[in-house]
Amino acid sequence: MVNYNQAIEFLQQGLEIARQEGDYEEQVQGNSGLGRVYTVRGDVETGIKHHEESLVIARKIGNRQKEAIALGSLGSAYLILGQFNKAISYCEQELTIAKEIGYRRGEENSLNNLGTVYHRLGNYDEAIFYYQKSLKLAQNIQDQYWESSALRSLGNIHSISENFDSAIDFYRKSIDISHKLLDLTGEEAALAHLGTLYNEIGDFVEAIECFERSLKISTELKDIEAEGEYLEDLGEAYYSLEEYDRAIDYFERSLAKRKEIDDQQGQGEVLVNLGLVKEAFEEYNQAIEFYEQSLVIANQIDYPLIKINAFANLGDVYYTLNNFQKAVECYQQSLSLFGDIEDSHNELIVREKLELAQILLNKARKSR
Repeated sequence: MVNYNQAIEFLQQGLEIARQEGDYEEQVQGNSGLGRVYTVRGDVETGIKHHEESLVIARKIGNRQKEAIALGSLGSAYLILGQFNKAISYCEQELTIAKEIGYRRGEENSLNNLGTVYHRLGNYDEAIFYYQKSLKLAQNIQDQYWESSALRSLGNIHSISENFDSAIDFYRKSIDISHKLLDLTGEEAALAHLGTLYNEIGDFVEAIECFERSLKISTELKDIEAEGEYLEDLGEAYYSLEEYDRAIDYFERSLAKRKEIDDQQGQGEVLVNLGLVKEAFEEYNQAIEFYEQSLVIANQIDYPLIKINAFANLGDVYYTLNNFQKAVECYQQSLSLFGDIEDSHNELIVREKLELAQILLNKARKSR
């Protein structure tokens, strides 16, 4: 695990020495390093201040490559903050300088970031334009790591646009390149994206193959968080195939991994899935228990999506048990939380279930 405080202390000491000695090159380097560390640690605003200082000094000494690097770092930081106009401005400046001085890494970085900005803005045509340029550049300079990354980005954008055949092709090309390069992180990422796509289109057998390979890599890398995610993905795929015993096994293993790293959100999500499996087995008391456990966690971390799903699923259980009063209460609780997220499709489903439960509750009251 990276000790950010130690890294900051070391870089700050080096920066102070560079200032005392009037060494502008080292000041640029020190600010750049501090900017990166603060940004990765989550203090993006402080990171921006260091990148801005790096930019000013780089311009002062006429180091155009360092100027491009500082501009790119500012673009990345504003992208993280969701300030897209600023991100675009800095990335375009980086791209202009990088082209002028033949700094290919800067070109690649700016093209990729511009693609990501437009991706986030929902302007998929513009995003594809920049990702394609990034891919072509990577291929021209034979940078296969960057080529694999650009292919993954194109896979993501085509997946969102529901161009599934194109997305699958891009992901598989990325997987092949990363595998040849022994780039486990890149291969894992592409496999995970591909598995998610197959899940979305209902090809659960292919999804399982992808998630199993992702799980194997994450285990090699000792990435417990990723292991927990892929185990849950596998459980969901087997649940969709109605292989409930295998689904439970994967969900329980996922829950254990999430507990190991105190991932409360992950625990809440898996508990909801365990409730679904118990519901499928008609073990309703256990299903209720899992949903209620997930609600305890969701309330602790104030995570609306888990609460929405848990209340809706509890409503389903009570509906099945003909406890329409409880079903109505749970559906109402679920609906009250949709204002915190945008999911009109599932909101409509819960609303329809509530209306039906309310009708049956009224009938039951009249028949007494």
